[in-house]
Amino acid sequence: ARICMDLEIYLSAEDPKFDRIFGKFEEALNRIVGDADFCRRDETKAIFKLSSDDLMDACSSTQTAWTALCKLCTAMHLHVDKATPEELLVQLLSQASASLIGQQSPEAWEAHVAAVRTKDTLEVSEAASCACS
Repeated sequence: ARICMDLEIYLSAEDPKFDRIFGKFEEALNRIVGDADFCRRDETKAIFKLSSDDLMDACSSTQTAWTALCKLCTAMHLHVDKATPEELLVQLLSQASASLIGQQSPEAWEAHVAAVRTKDTLEVSEAASCACS
């Protein structure tokens, strides 16, 4: 899966705060991602290439795309007016899934996730909470 965090979704380039927040974004990417193969940068975007193996390794000490994405959400959530890193992560995941299953309300998204979890053998919620904490 490809998950994209685009600053211009949260803040207009004309906003007086944009340059400062973009600097924080670049600083966080340099610190968290560096030049890792799983993340491509494109101007105001960071595009993460995730696999299911990343979720299984999320609690290990090895840096994966999933742990890096969660760390970026932790570093940036307040700058993009989200109350928690998890709120930002849920928004990024729902944006990525919208191209596959259509735009969903938060309630419909939660119902979809619950339905998928009943069929899935991978415990996503444990890995996600570990990676974002």
